[in-house]
Amino acid sequence: MSEAGKNWRVYLDEMITSATKITNVISDYDYARFVKKDITYDGLLMNLQIIGENARKIPEDVKDRYDLVPWQQTVFMRHMISHDYNRVSIDVVWDTLIEDVPILLDALLIIASKEQDHGL
Repeated sequence: MSEAGKNWRVYLDEMITSATKITNVISDYDYARFVKKDITYDGLLMNLQIIGENARKIPEDVKDRYDLVPWQQTVFMRHMISHDYNRVSIDVVWDTLIEDVPILLDALLIIASKEQDHGL
């Protein structure tokens, strides 16, 4: 199936899956363990990239309907991790994982619920 032919809810579901993985894993971490940058760090970054890549594919009209998600910042984070990896601040990543991803996950779940309720 082409990208254009994919239902955007598939992208939303992939964002939810990655955000859930992040929140489950990061709950077992503290900052001291996180900054050691073990293989889990790489996995967490990959899931941030997956979230951003799928956010990029959500249609603009959907983004306009659901402004509770910081769509641009989500895509920008993915861009920074993918293309400017060595300049990504570990503190910014930590704050994103601890503070922003749980809020993002809640927002994505609200969107999924509303879309399901409306049969869209």
